Amino acid sequence: MFESKEKNTVSLYVHIPFCKTKCHYCAFYKVIWTDNKEQAFIESVCLEIKAYKQKCETLVIPSIFLGGGTPSLLSPKSLDLLFKTIRDSFTLSPKCEITMETNPESVNKLFLNQIKNVGINRLSLGIQSFNNEELKYLGRSHTTETIHNALVNIREHGNFNINLDLIFSIPNSNSKTLEYSLNQALQYEPEHLSTYALSIEHGTVFDRKKVRPLESDTELDQYNQIKTKLSENKYDHYEISAFAKSTKQCVHNKRYWQYKPFIGVGPSGHSFYNNCRYENPSDLEKYLSNPEKLPKSKTLVALSKKERIEEFVMSNLRLKEGFIFKEFETEFNDDFPTLFKTQLSKLQQLQLITVDNKHIKTSEKGQALLNSVLEEFLL
Repeated sequence: MFESKEKNTVSLYVHIPFCKTKCHYCAFYKVIWTDNKEQAFIESVCLEIKAYKQKCETLVIPSIFLGGGTPSLLSPKSLDLLFKTIRDSFTLSPKCEITMETNPESVNKLFLNQIKNVGINRLSLGIQSFNNEELKYLGRSHTTETIHNALVNIREHGNFNINLDLIFSIPNSNSKTLEYSLNQALQYEPEHLSTYALSIEHGTVFDRKKVRPLESDTELDQYNQIKTKLSENKYDHYEISAFAKSTKQCVHNKRYWQYKPFIGVGPSGHSFYNNCRYENPSDLEKYLSNPEKLPKSKTLVALSKKERIEEFVMSNLRLKEGFIFKEFETEFNDDFPTLFKTQLSKLQQLQLITVDNKHIKTSEKGQALLNSVLEEFLL
């Protein structure tokens, strides 16, 4: 097969495609859960993981993310088998961050004991809102009471960092409804919050109903409201959509933004490995028919240097810290200030970036106009 960069250190994403219902805004690949589908899926994803062990040098895993779908639907038996296979196939770093996306209705003390036993140490709850009308509008199956019960249970258990997902720019929302959701979330002092403007994705319920989010000016006002509120509560806005308490940045997602390699297993799993991108079919039946197909037998997308440079810049400039030029030179054997001299001069004059002799990052103004900044670095 092939070797990964960064001394075979790669993050692992496991896509769990099951849901009991389909939210109105969600475009991720998913199927309705059944026990038989879960059993077939777990057997297949374990075969895929074992194939990496057979065909790769030992891979070191600093972060694992179970996403979906609804990973918290998996049975204890399935989780045990999944994590036994992961540990048998890879070397987990001593402080490996292991995140599970979780629906609030899945959370109880027994569930928390079970996931702690397999090593999960971070929960990402897709609460989206603390307003029952908004939850119903979004197609969520939980209520605000369910959210509060889940968060109380997690905090009493005491063994998990918490990320809360919140959606803003929901039709009929306003500054008061958003403020209420933020205040409710902050009661529980989550280590991390991820905030996303509602987007209408092709093929979703909202798309079919021709729903439109709020006007862009109102969306920006809500985004700024979130930034102000979370800054007042000592959250670091370290990435365009992510806020964290001190030392609690998401290791897994930050590695994506720092352009580090990752492997995605399960149906629709995407990977970036040895400067190639490849993906599994977004179809459970097709995936189950041959889960051991690894990169050698897949259609690889070998990225050109131009593509990698553009992706590197677009990923890293999402981070408040930006990147140092030495990292760019090590990756591409090019001097960033020389390669982009004209663009850097223009963006500095517009006060969209901050540059010194070692480093580049976006200004606060540049973060608000990030797409315009990134367009300048397209080769």
